[in-house]
Amino acid sequence: MNKTRNFILFFVVFLLQLFSFAQTSQSKDSIQQLEEVTITGIKLRDFSSGLNIYNFKKVELEKNTKSLGNFLQENTSIYLKSYSNSMLSSISFRGTSSSQTSVVWNGIPINSFMNGQTDFNTVFTNSIDQISVREGGGSVIYGSGAIGGTILLENTFAFYDKFKNQISATVGSFDTYKTRYQLDFATEKFAIKFSANAFKSENDYKFLGTSKKNNGSYEGLNIGLNVATKINSKNTLKFYSLGNLLDRNLSSTLFNKARDKQKDENLRTLLEWNFISEKSNSNLKFGFIQDLYQYFSNRENENHDFGKGRTFISKYDFIHKVSEKIKAGIGVEYTKNWSDGTVESHQRNTYASYFLFRHYLTNKFDYGVNIRKEWTKSYEVPFVYAIDFSYQILPFYTIKSSASTNFRTPTFNDLYWPNQGNPDLKPEDSKQIEIGNYFQFKNFHFNLTTYLIQSKNMIQWKPTGNVWKPINVAEMKGHGIQFSGMYKYTFGNHQFKLNTNFSYTVSKDAELDTQLMYVPLFKTTESFTYSYKSFSFNYQFLWTDSVKNLTNSDQKIDSFNVSNISFFYNFLLQKNSLDIGLEMDNIYNTPYTVVYNRPMPNRNFQLTLTYKF
Repeated sequence: MNKTRNFILFFVVFLLQLFSFAQTSQSKDSIQQLEEVTITGIKLRDFSSGLNIYNFKKVELEKNTKSLGNFLQENTSIYLKSYSNSMLSSISFRGTSSSQTSVVWNGIPINSFMNGQTDFNTVFTNSIDQISVREGGGSVIYGSGAIGGTILLENTFAFYDKFKNQISATVGSFDTYKTRYQLDFATEKFAIKFSANAFKSENDYKFLGTSKKNNGSYEGLNIGLNVATKINSKNTLKFYSLGNLLDRNLSSTLFNKARDKQKDENLRTLLEWNFISEKSNSNLKFGFIQDLYQYFSNRENENHDFGKGRTFISKYDFIHKVSEKIKAGIGVEYTKNWSDGTVESHQRNTYASYFLFRHYLTNKFDYGVNIRKEWTKSYEVPFVYAIDFSYQILPFYTIKSSASTNFRTPTFNDLYWPNQGNPDLKPEDSKQIEIGNYFQFKNFHFNLTTYLIQSKNMIQWKPTGNVWKPINVAEMKGHGIQFSGMYKYTFGNHQFKLNTNFSYTVSKDAELDTQLMYVPLFKTTESFTYSYKSFSFNYQFLWTDSVKNLTNSDQKIDSFNVSNISFFYNFLLQKNSLDIGLEMDNIYNTPYTVVYNRPMPNRNFQLTLTYKF
């Protein structure tokens, strides 16, 4: 814990120096300009119009003091499986597994090639400028794992004179403390964004209905640095970096007090060159990702297992406006993965190319055709394609549809785990089709999407003799309905907003004809927000259906509903401002678990002060 305390002390001194400097600086933020859109945004907008996409902007993310996992759980129909508070958090999108959802950071995938997942409790929303949730298959654009959906995390730049600082401090239940700092500086040719988060918690909440407490304390540090320079009107050079240190004593179960812990270190860096002309857009990326974990079976000694994964990615995209109605793009990628640790030293080289095409046949109808092919020596990667269209039937009604084939390659753990890995595994192969109905009126909008999904050669770990091994045996069949809507009403300075997300998900093991484990049949989230001038109030309701603990068992985790409330007030202090936020989660003190025998927190609160200058 000393490491975090030392950092916080240093950080406060550093902030005081910045504050002194800021007080003597002239503010030039009266100029209002739009953020520059990156090439990843262009791909998403121009070649995915037949799919449903949710966008969360910076203004929505700034108030969130929780992890990305909590944010998505509370604001979308996505189901996240959390091994108790702030522990490992994995995702289930449209009934798929956590390794069948792709997470993309500024255009490069960041899922671990060791286990195929992203831990959503290690990503913080305040280090991101925009989050996009792209539903449905996306392997043509985003590669392996983009079967259930894709989470896109993006940082943007704006080139105009500005100097903004933001510092916040949070205190909460279970001896939880957080500090955060953000810097946003730019001129007409240069821009820099810096963010830092330091946090710690005893995380010792009571297990309701028992005399036991959780013993999953944690502490961590998260730092992001993004820099861009505008070489001229057509060329821009950008650098992104995001580092994370996390030390977690793993949480107890209802029956056993935990003794193990895990340390994680993640580093993501990316260098990007972007050329934009009147009709073309060229983008070149070089990325490096390093993930390191250390697992201690006994937190009292230093004996541990470890894994180290490194990834180098190079990508080139070229998008051209062929005519007023046609856009086309091509891309090539090279990815190198290599590992050390428990799975020993292994390497994998992957080459990929893809072609994207969009035709705006009329002002109301457009369609697209996209294809992709990958090559690697380890196994044969299937050729994948996607077709989609969007048709505005009425001024307020648009229908969208898409069909795609998608894949997921075996992880290094699947292939090389000592005495259990299977080097003969094939990639998972998936097909998906969906139809969406979108209604847009003056004060409200909603959409209803239905889909079918089928995956074969799914990789499952099953007992073979005396050990468990991964094999291609499972076939998954699924279908579902997703509904989302928003209603907004303004009366003078009063604003009312209601958001809803609902999902009905059937995801079955084709052989057993039973719902897959940890896939709820129903999930809904509702939120109501009232704002008046500088004050806002939010009520949030989350209900999740029961889930199976094991696919071939009747053992279930009960359904649960949780309600949260929050209050925010903004004080204007000449050119600066002070925000006060109070959040209270699980206000009805509901006992519930997301993972079997791992209780989630009882009623708790967080008080946050944010100073912007």
